[in-house]
Amino acid sequence: MFFSVPHGACDLQAAVCLVARGVNPERWGYVAEQDAWRLICANVREGRLRAYIIRREFGETYEAERSQFAGLADRLYAVSTGDVAIRDLLGRKHSSPFGELFFYEDDLHAALRAESAEKAAQKSAEASKGRGGRPRRYDHDTIEDEVLRLMDHHGDFVAGDKEWDCQARLEEALARFCIEKFGEEPARSTLQAPISSGLAKSRQKKRQGVVDK
Repeated sequence: MFFSVPHGACDLQAAVCLVARGVNPERWGYVAEQDAWRLICANVREGRLRAYIIRREFGETYEAERSQFAGLADRLYAVSTGDVAIRDLLGRKHSSPFGELFFYEDDLHAALRAESAEKAAQKSAEASKGRGGRPRRYDHDTIEDEVLRLMDHHGDFVAGDKEWDCQARLEEALARFCIEKFGEEPARSTLQAPISSGLAKSRQKKRQGVVDK
């Protein structure tokens, strides 16, 4: 007897198709699927999306260890055919057909919404650069550059790392930076645009680095 993925979840191929349609419904085929898989891997690696493994012969499920997805971004076919084993949080390896990846649909939709919001914030920030009017007290580009520097220095947020476990630590570091740079701490809302655009650029930089390898 083989068990199927839990209710509300989808297997690897279904997840890739869902993300590909969510990114651009008019694109389809090999390239669109590869891009969707890279986006999935990036979100798992960054802790924005969780991946799971199901042992089909037992119906047992495990969470997949996220750092390994950095090396899987260009290996969709190998993962889908079982040529590459996926590690769970205890370091145990699983591969198709008995151990298969799956994702919850709600998590995938949430990741797509976050990706879309970041792109919109980045476009808005870029558009605002060319507008006239009252000079801004806090320079967007300077704060965005600090976001990139901090993410390069610390890397992705890591659960359990009290100094860098979530975006709140980044906001705290930026508040200290602004006090030193501009003389006072900005409102949290002021930081949202440079944080969103900076994180988007940081993730794009890391994804490009994975592709280049």
